[in-house]
Amino acid sequence: MLDKILESLKTSNYNLVLFYMPDCASCVETRPIVLQLAKRNSIPLFEISTDDSDWIESARHFGITDFPSLLVISKLAGQKTYLGSEKIQRFTTGAQSHFDLLNSK
Repeated sequence: MLDKILESLKTSNYNLVLFYMPDCASCVETRPIVLQLAKRNSIPLFEISTDDSDWIESARHFGITDFPSLLVISKLAGQKTYLGSEKIQRFTTGAQSHFDLLNSK
């Protein structure tokens, strides 16, 4: 998975990487919100679950230690990590408003 993420960084302006645990209530609550943001705005989304055999490699590479974590990678703004359900939900709301404004022009 890490190779796919790094390859996407070369071509996409934005990338989202969601680290989650399938049995974590906050993760289950947050995941659909991130999926909707990515789908609605055609942003590449990489979901990394603790059920994946190679999740530790990706988590170490990006410095992820807690779940849920959303890594936002932008060519212009760099890398930002949102940790926890509340912060991720606030980010997605603000990001959607930003994309709506861009698309209205």
